Amino acid sequence: MSRFSGALQLTDIDDFITPSQECIKPVPIDRTKSKTGAQITVEGESCYEESESGKQKLQKVEITLQDCLACSGCITSAEGVLITQQSQEELLKVLRENAKKKATGDYENVRTIVFTVAIQPLLSLAHRYQISAEDAARHLAGYFRSLGADYVLCTKVADDLALLECRQEFLERYRNNANLTMLSSSCPGWVCYAEKTHGNFILPYLSTTRSPQQIMGVLVKQFLAKKLNIPGSRIYHVTVMPCYDKKLEASREDFFNEQNKSRDVDCVITSVEVEQMLTEDERTLPQHDLDNMDWPWSDVRPESMVWAHESTLSGGYAEHIFKFVAHQLFNETMPKELEFKQLRNRDFREIILEKDGKDVLKFAIANGFRNIQNLVQKLKRGKGANYHFVEVMACPSGCINGGAQVRPTTGQHVRELTLQLEELYKKLPRSQPENGITKHIYRDFLDGFHTEKCYELLHTSYHAVEKLNQPSKCNKNDKMSSSLLHPYGLKTDEIGSKPKEVAATIHNSGRCSLPPQEVDSLEYFIKFPKPSSEQDFVLANAYDSEDINVPIVMLLGWAGCQDRYLMKYSKIYEDKGLITVRYTAPVDTLFWKRSEMVSIGEKILKLIQDMNFDAHPLIFHIFSNGGAYLYQHINQAVIKYKSPLQVRGVIFDSAPGERRMLGLYRAITAIYGRKKRCNCLTALAITITLTIMWFVEESVSAFKSIFVQSSSVHHSPFVELKKENNKFPQLFLYSKSDIVIPYRDVEKFIRLRREQGIEVSSVCFENAEHVKIYTKYPKQYIQSVCNFIKKCMAIPALKVAGNYEPSLNSEIICRSNQKYE
Repeated sequence: MSRFSGALQLTDIDDFITPSQECIKPVPIDRTKSKTGAQITVEGESCYEESESGKQKLQKVEITLQDCLACSGCITSAEGVLITQQSQEELLKVLRENAKKKATGDYENVRTIVFTVAIQPLLSLAHRYQISAEDAARHLAGYFRSLGADYVLCTKVADDLALLECRQEFLERYRNNANLTMLSSSCPGWVCYAEKTHGNFILPYLSTTRSPQQIMGVLVKQFLAKKLNIPGSRIYHVTVMPCYDKKLEASREDFFNEQNKSRDVDCVITSVEVEQMLTEDERTLPQHDLDNMDWPWSDVRPESMVWAHESTLSGGYAEHIFKFVAHQLFNETMPKELEFKQLRNRDFREIILEKDGKDVLKFAIANGFRNIQNLVQKLKRGKGANYHFVEVMACPSGCINGGAQVRPTTGQHVRELTLQLEELYKKLPRSQPENGITKHIYRDFLDGFHTEKCYELLHTSYHAVEKLNQPSKCNKNDKMSSSLLHPYGLKTDEIGSKPKEVAATIHNSGRCSLPPQEVDSLEYFIKFPKPSSEQDFVLANAYDSEDINVPIVMLLGWAGCQDRYLMKYSKIYEDKGLITVRYTAPVDTLFWKRSEMVSIGEKILKLIQDMNFDAHPLIFHIFSNGGAYLYQHINQAVIKYKSPLQVRGVIFDSAPGERRMLGLYRAITAIYGRKKRCNCLTALAITITLTIMWFVEESVSAFKSIFVQSSSVHHSPFVELKKENNKFPQLFLYSKSDIVIPYRDVEKFIRLRREQGIEVSSVCFENAEHVKIYTKYPKQYIQSVCNFIKKCMAIPALKVAGNYEPSLNSEIICRSNQKYE
């Protein structure tokens, strides 16, 4: 079971990945003095070393959460890290031991068990079991008490204190330096990314106010402990959160209390883990007794234990602080509901207070990594300082869509689920942070407002994490679960990571409506570049504006392409400040299982949508017929789901070509020829078999189409792509020495496209092998693709749609035939 976020898993080069399978933190290895050989064998769950001295069981390598936080190899934790403190198994173990001590009368060692439940898990579980949020809170209280809990609390008081502290911090910053942007810091995924990727540059922007979870930790381990007249170490504090990365936050050394010799939060479990615990007990939440949540902060209980804060489901920081500062500094009374203006997407919104023609307050909400990346880049380039405050959350839609929320039911879109949870939230009573309880806590526990003790207990600090030098890998695959649970509920195959490039897995989308059970894993690679100077933005500066996102180049590899080769091409664009996505279809799907390409094309479209890449200008860079074959299926998915993309252009490298036995034979030889068992006769046999199989397949498909409308697209890319209606510019890079796809095929295709009014440019190289033009002519290759992208970005975006008709006034960006010898 995955216990860390798959929504934001990044390496030091900013890749979006699912939980990593190989930790890259160096692990000390005790070397034996003996120089004799040894053999390692695997038997079941254990590994043994056999040597002359006998057989010895190898010690399991364990990496703690502190190791994760101190290591820059990953941004958040690795999936394979062996967690012992942050799991429901550990929680149940502690509860059993505590019950045993009570039963045996060992009261001196009995711990007081305190559960704290955040609002987002309450809503998630309420929706899952179709009950009200208030009933979900009461049933959870009953369930946790049945497990052995002494207190079950809500986070309302901590949420209130976090807002009060954060708004005061912003007020002081604004008065001292109104030009310095302040970024919220309650999201641990965002904080971990900031510390490990942008370090000392970004840390001054972060708010020092602790998150509600950690404020609650202080209240429980100190304020409540004092009221109970017990040391904080005698309390075992469990929080229920919507995010796996809250486990990491609780494990930070900053939140270890030296006086109590314990952490403010001992264990974090998540919404989906609570659901799993209920499932294992074979009882649903409503089947547990109703009980009241505790309110130890005062003698008077509030009318409800479930409260909302402002309009957002991530704490309401931006809205609350905006209202407070507008009234405090500019004597402006804001309406109850603020209207944030949506910018590039629904996860990036802003609101502005204007006085005398000047923007005196400019706030924003940035959810999701794409918006975070754009925000940080703007700050680095001096273009983000016009925001005074930004509420930042790593998950799209914020905490209500946290990576550990209960999964959507079969067939339900994530977007639909999120909207339903938002509706539940809007029905809750609105909390006012300035109330009698918070005033009481400030007066009796924190020595007053804005005191030194207040800053010590309710604020924290951040630390830039140094980069690892040549990290070694510690492979723990033998000790991991055989499957992962993705944040959106899809089971995915395990994919190994690399120290510098890591794999990713598609998660469910709210637009391309594939049934979740049909979505298998795809191994792709995404790179968000980190420019070190203005020169790195050669392409980015050409189009940078408030309305256009960073372009994305999608590289679709040739049949049998290894990613280490495709990586060389993506570096061209990464060095220019562009985002890249690399994917190569499995060889089997290009030859033997071509019907699977339909679903792969749909999954790639889902990837584009899930990452919100459809809001970016897209450039497809296609290699050989393998990449072209995948590209045509992506086009078909776009048409099927009516999901237009901002495609600005397509680059064809050594493609497309007509289907010929000789070309197929040479391709088979190139792909399978690396294997010793595949000789010329074997390659010929494969070629003949494929040719016959494809002929029969297409004949049957053609016959069926007479009676039933068929959407099959298993013909060659040359046949299919010459008929496509997309009218965006295209660049063809090909060689006269290519023996797999003859240059005459490419030139024939170019003529056909031009006859359809496509804006075509082409570069013919005299002496380069198939898909090796860049190796032979690197300077000319880079110049050609970069010039093409610059020209593509200079014209309006063209939407991909099957029925798109070109404008009569469309510009011709390039129609030249260049040749390099």
